[in-house]
Amino acid sequence: MLTFLPLSTFFAVDAATFLVSALLIARLRAGGAHTAAEASPRLREGIAALRPRRSLSLPVVVFAVAMTTITTGSWIAGVPTFVRDTLHRGPGAFSLVMIGFALGAIVVGGVLARVRVRAKARAGMLAWLLYLPALG
Repeated sequence: MLTFLPLSTFFAVDAATFLVSALLIARLRAGGAHTAAEASPRLREGIAALRPRRSLSLPVVVFAVAMTTITTGSWIAGVPTFVRDTLHRGPGAFSLVMIGFALGAIVVGGVLARVRVRAKARAGMLAWLLYLPALG
């Protein structure tokens, strides 16, 4: 958007999208007779549910670490720096990289949903190793 719009218009559009999001969220209602505190799962209950399921516990921990440190770190700092310093491009190119990543994730997710994987949790954890070169 920054390629085609003045900076002030870009921020106005961005603010409008936040307003629309806030209005849509404000229309949500909690269902049932339970309060939000009763209906929402507690962290301790979630951890307790994972304890007997060791094969699920490790992937949950790996995914949490991967999402908070590896993926977020590379997208917040690494990819914009790569686009600017290596590709010598600006915000428009970064947007194209983000769009490409999203489309690739959708396509690969659709393909992998149809592929039978014997040890899906282990395969998913090993797939995160592909991110390791981005950390260096």
